[in-house]
Amino acid sequence: MPSAENSPPRAKTPSEPPVRLRRSPHPYKGMIAICSDIDGTNIDAFRAIHRYLNTLGKTAIGRGVGLDIADSMWFYKMRGSPDLAFFRGHSWKRPSAVAQEIIHYAKSGWIDTLHTYGNFNLGARRVVEFTREHAVAALAVSQQSGISFRVWANHGDRNNHQNIGRSNDAQGDRPDSPAYHADLIRRHGIEFLWGTGRSDPPGGPSVIEHRRLNDGQPMFFFDRHHWRKDYPDAAALAETYRLNHVIDRNGNSFLQVWHPQALPFQLSEPMLQQIAEEGRLCIFGQHLGYRWKPPGFEPRVAEVFRRLRDYQDQGLILVARTSRLLHYNRVREFLKFSVVAEEQKLTLNIEAVDDPVRGYWVPGIEDLRGIGFETASGVEVELCLRGKPFKQDELTSASAGGVATIGIRWFAPAFEDRTHPFLARERSTEVGPRV
Repeated sequence: MPSAENSPPRAKTPSEPPVRLRRSPHPYKGMIAICSDIDGTNIDAFRAIHRYLNTLGKTAIGRGVGLDIADSMWFYKMRGSPDLAFFRGHSWKRPSAVAQEIIHYAKSGWIDTLHTYGNFNLGARRVVEFTREHAVAALAVSQQSGISFRVWANHGDRNNHQNIGRSNDAQGDRPDSPAYHADLIRRHGIEFLWGTGRSDPPGGPSVIEHRRLNDGQPMFFFDRHHWRKDYPDAAALAETYRLNHVIDRNGNSFLQVWHPQALPFQLSEPMLQQIAEEGRLCIFGQHLGYRWKPPGFEPRVAEVFRRLRDYQDQGLILVARTSRLLHYNRVREFLKFSVVAEEQKLTLNIEAVDDPVRGYWVPGIEDLRGIGFETASGVEVELCLRGKPFKQDELTSASAGGVATIGIRWFAPAFEDRTHPFLARERSTEVGPRV
């Protein structure tokens, strides 16, 4: 993490011209992420899903859409389960056959979230209790492998004591519990946490909220949208597509839409239009690999991602991995900058980020990706970081309708097929040696 500094930010003066910090990276109106839990996902599903989502190549689902959508991971799973995890079961003694492939995807950006340490759900088999030792072993693997995570998402039933939140069963942030580990993930780099709950309407100007955990440590909690409130024909849709449908004590109907078959309802055309028109940031909870059957997403589901790509190509909605959206949200919300006006020149000087989790710290260029400002056109604008101008190739600028925009470029797109070395190895093994 960037080192903290104690010097205060420079204050703005009343005579400065109006400068507005953009809500989303230029030129986009809104911004979304799909935060997918790894439940029920095997290695074949993971490969197929992310070849379609992240590359532009030909896949079994269709031509890849090239979107920045990352997944989550487990270290532990039910022994004998085909689910993707670093270890074979609940023991940290034996890595799974795909352990190094999982690390590869985490390093390359296809995985950016810990969906807890693993699956400790109650079941017909022997119940395994999560302990701090599970956390120590998992985070040691992360450190040795050179991977780290900013995002944590709770998982599962009441036996997942690793969870963090208000429930008595969530003991991960309770120092008197054998499952306590919140100090470890904080040290590891976790700063954003999804607990539970419903989010409707989805998103808004910000999706993060600062809270104190039960051990007193600060953390950003974030909202995920995976219930549609009062969706038309919710009961019939729930029966047809095997979705959960509940009616709360106030008579509100909620349709749970965090499985792939519900993506057309979760990311409907009206929903995307609303996000773009209102300039929202939004995170959608999903289980992209749930109930996977080759060749993959049915056409009505695959079309959702093509629609997302269209919205991005039109400059309406930027699709970003969860960790990037959350970090951008935090930097933008707590950014400290000053404005100096000199005749026909305006200098915007970024000083620091001062947030309630990390404190006062100086961002680097990667922290500032997407940060942008708007002011009146016709004035020369220089953008600096603590007095040092940014290189021109790091900036984006535009002027339209009397408004000038300047900002730091978003991350460059990456369409590389990260599965290639592993699929190539499997094909080589299937062919066998020549004789």
